[in-house]
Amino acid sequence: MQILKLTILLIIFCPHANAMSFEDFWQKARETNLDLKIRETESDIAKANAIGINIEPPMVGYMNRSDNSGSADGIEIKQTIPFPTKITNDYLARKYEAKSRDEIRLATEAEIFAKARLVYFNLWKALKLKEILNEKKLVIKKHIKLARAVSRSDSFLKVHLIRTESDLELLENDLIATDQDIKEKTAAMAEFINSDSSEFNPVLKEIPIITITEKPQNPHQLEAKKLTVESRKKRENEADSEWLPDIFLRYRNMGKTQMMPATEETMIGISLPFVFPWEPKAISKKSAATKELAQIEYQKEKIKIETEIKTMMTRLKSLKERLDNVNQKLIPLARKRVSLIQNLAPRDLSTLQEYLETMKNLPELKLEALKVRTEYEQTTAEILKYQKL
Repeated sequence: MQILKLTILLIIFCPHANAMSFEDFWQKARETNLDLKIRETESDIAKANAIGINIEPPMVGYMNRSDNSGSADGIEIKQTIPFPTKITNDYLARKYEAKSRDEIRLATEAEIFAKARLVYFNLWKALKLKEILNEKKLVIKKHIKLARAVSRSDSFLKVHLIRTESDLELLENDLIATDQDIKEKTAAMAEFINSDSSEFNPVLKEIPIITITEKPQNPHQLEAKKLTVESRKKRENEADSEWLPDIFLRYRNMGKTQMMPATEETMIGISLPFVFPWEPKAISKKSAATKELAQIEYQKEKIKIETEIKTMMTRLKSLKERLDNVNQKLIPLARKRVSLIQNLAPRDLSTLQEYLETMKNLPELKLEALKVRTEYEQTTAEILKYQKL
């Protein structure tokens, strides 16, 4: 019984005890996101592919020779060894490819983090919007009561009252739209972590503002492209080695019979790729073109990312100044005006309008702050996808 009472008290006085913070949401997204799992698997495949050097395994054969004088057994061993530069360049190309795949995985993780933060914020914003609209609704309802008390014999005051009642009805429409938006944002958040939206009803904590003062350096997206260029360079070097000969080794040992003596043979041979030059030439040209394409893509991505980061950083600074201005200057002034005007009693149309505008100004400034905060979070998400976690 004591435990039950304690549980009830905790529920009453700690309504946010089971609130989902962004860190909780991100951890869940990290564990369940399928795109990230795909990138992790691709990285594992590339790492496995980069193990060891690519040389064909040796061939061992058993031989038996029979004639009128009897039979003899023998063995044969063969091995093909590519030219050393082919081996080393192939190995290095696979290593760079594995590193590139890992950078892609990290880039995907950063992009999912940025998206997760935005998904979380969008639901928090919708809930906050409803809270502010309800605050504004309360202001208008109180003003309607006040206006009714002083508008019984004044036609202009009655017009003012009707207009205020219309504003209240319009606000009800906004609240209906906000409720629908909350449902959609909740479903989107549930989908992001592969949860059932019908059973997903989180209590969110306010997500703190991230202040980004320095632009991201060497983002994973760019590092992946750079490593791909290095891999293509090694492939080009490998292709240039197609002109160089491979080495063939063979050893044969045959036992003796009554008529034939035992034999032992050793052979060292080389391939002659230059005899048919068009094949290595085509491979070399194709590899050079592939490397050039990778370099162009890297330069294009570099210009795109650097321009985007520069633009977003400038926009972020501007939005932060606007947000600070609203939160630190305009809203405190609006609160001061509210505290002053609450002690006054409006008597005519002019004072009623001033009273209403002053009381509505505070929630409207909160809505403006929420709007700027939304732009700030959207811009932050565009930068965070290039940040290293």
